[in-house]
Amino acid sequence: AEEAAKHEAEAALQVLKRGRTTAFKEAIEHATSLGVDEEKILKAEAMLEQHKVMRRKEIFAAELETFLASDDGNDMEKCEERQKTGESCGVSQQVLAALLERMEVIGLSRDLEDDEIERAKTLMQLSARKFVQSCLRGRATTWLDLKAGKQKKALCRLDSSLRTMRVVQEAGEAELCSLALMSAKAYGATGQDEVSGSKGFTKLSDQEQ
Repeated sequence: AEEAAKHEAEAALQVLKRGRTTAFKEAIEHATSLGVDEEKILKAEAMLEQHKVMRRKEIFAAELETFLASDDGNDMEKCEERQKTGESCGVSQQVLAALLERMEVIGLSRDLEDDEIERAKTLMQLSARKFVQSCLRGRATTWLDLKAGKQKKALCRLDSSLRTMRVVQEAGEAELCSLALMSAKAYGATGQDEVSGSKGFTKLSDQEQ
């Protein structure tokens, strides 16, 4: 009877693959108490550890979706903690992808630090100066006829008093438009109905738009 029980315990160890962690432990403890071969016990214990790792990964993946839908999912510090937990569990980058994407969004939408604001101001000033200097010389650009869709090589020019902006054809300097610099504003073409809805604009390729 004792030998039969041992064989049953060995058989139970052989089929251990999935299930509750407690079931693994109980099967191993039972086999150990019956004197089952130590090598088989060690193999079963290794399987138990693998099972624990797999369960931690499964639980992390299941909880991650709930976490991202909660208020905590918009907190960078808590997201970083969740990332560390996932990495310690050994989950793949694919599992962490949604979390990492959320962290990137949070990072981009956060308020700038004082030094970042100063760097941004400096960059804007430098960019503005470069733009003005290039316009004083004649900044190369492309003019689009919104009705016909025809593109023309053009130059954007500023007068020396920095009061008037003109766009002229590159060849011949024929004026295409002019306006007071103070009234000039920069917009993305796709966000302006007058432009994006024009026949000429719709003729452009996605890349040109």
